[in-house]
Amino acid sequence: MNKVDEEPTEYVELKVGDWVETSKGVGFIDVIGTVYVQVIICRTRYNFMVNEIIATNIKLESEDYGALANLALATGDKAWFMETTEKMKILVQ
Repeated sequence: MNKVDEEPTEYVELKVGDWVETSKGVGFIDVIGTVYVQVIICRTRYNFMVNEIIATNIKLESEDYGALANLALATGDKAWFMETTEKMKILVQ
């Protein structure tokens, strides 16, 4: 796998929700635009050109979504809580 800012040696189809590595840290794709990819890192959105991010193999388990749901509750973020608990339910099935 490439380091951030290196010329890519492999191409991966990215989609919303994929975890990626950036120059600012690891985060997940929130929006894929025509010019940029919006990545959320620690609940802060950053815009990156596609060649500035690399895909990771991070896969979240049900327990991970449980921890994220608890964090959403602690921060009072109802939308995030609903999103994480929905994903948790899908994984449990």
